[in-house]
Amino acid sequence: MLAKQQYGWDGYQETQAEPQVKPQNKIQTKPNVRLRSQCFTLIVIAVVMGMLAAVQSAAVAKAGYGLVQIKANVSRVEKENELLRLEVARLKSPQRIETIAVRQLGMVTPQKAYYAAAATTAPATAANAVNSSVITRVVNAPTLTDKLTSLLAMNGEGAATAVR
Repeated sequence: MLAKQQYGWDGYQETQAEPQVKPQNKIQTKPNVRLRSQCFTLIVIAVVMGMLAAVQSAAVAKAGYGLVQIKANVSRVEKENELLRLEVARLKSPQRIETIAVRQLGMVTPQKAYYAAAATTAPATAANAVNSSVITRVVNAPTLTDKLTSLLAMNGEGAATAVR
């Protein structure tokens, strides 16, 4: 406020300043509760979606590590399986079986081997002629009882002793 100084008997006289006018455009409004609740809901949804994305990515990473571990186990088991197959092949080898039979079991390799062929009903061919010659040789070969009888005869024992 401005004061004007006057000289006189009264001393100082104050002058009134013009009153200030408040702007009429300022309107008091209530806070918009609906807008606030919508913003809060939007923020909550965003946070929940972020948490779900984090949990999902953690699950995918964990599954990936599990897959790598399973692949390593499969590789290890396949190698072990291959080693076992080689071991089976080594144990089944005819040379190994023959060596064990001769050295540990006291067996001997046979000097002669006799083969018998089954009778066929196929038409006569060159293969059938070969089969018939093999059958003839087998039929003409001495039987086990014939061999035993001849061995007993050489030793001087009777046939009655051999039957017991």
